[in-house]
Amino acid sequence: MYYFNITRSETVAEVECNRRIDEGRYDTGNYYSDKTIAENNARADRLQRCLRQWQAQNDEPISVEDWNNESKKKWFVAYSYGAEKLYADYYYIMRLPNTIYFATKEKAEEAIEVFKDELLWYFTEYVQRLDEMQND
Repeated sequence: MYYFNITRSETVAEVECNRRIDEGRYDTGNYYSDKTIAENNARADRLQRCLRQWQAQNDEPISVEDWNNESKKKWFVAYSYGAEKLYADYYYIMRLPNTIYFATKEKAEEAIEVFKDELLWYFTEYVQRLDEMQND
C-alpha cells in the first residue's frame, strides 16, 4: 500500500506504508491518498508562507491591542466569484485561521499584485479534497 507526502524540498513523494513513520506523517497532516491533492496542498502551503513572509518584511505588525481595537481595520486578500477579481477586504475584531492580515488596504493591494497569479490559482483552481475535484 502506498500514500503521498510532501518532502522537505517541497516535492511530492510516493511512499510505501511503514507504520511508525506513517503515523507521524498522518498525525502532522502530511499523508495523502492522492498525488494531485498532495501537490495542490504543497502549493497552497507555499503561497501562505510566502504571503506571511512578505507581510512581515513589507508591512507593519498587527498587535493584540490592534485586534482588540474595534475601530482599526485589518485587511486581507479576498476573491469575488461574481466579479471574478481579487480585492482587499477587512475585519475589525474577527480573525480567521490561515488568513494573512495587513495593516493597510494599500499593503493588501500591493500583496495582491505581487502574488496575483498564485492567488488566482488558489481562489479559482485549488482543490484540497478529492470530493471537490470535478469529474471530466
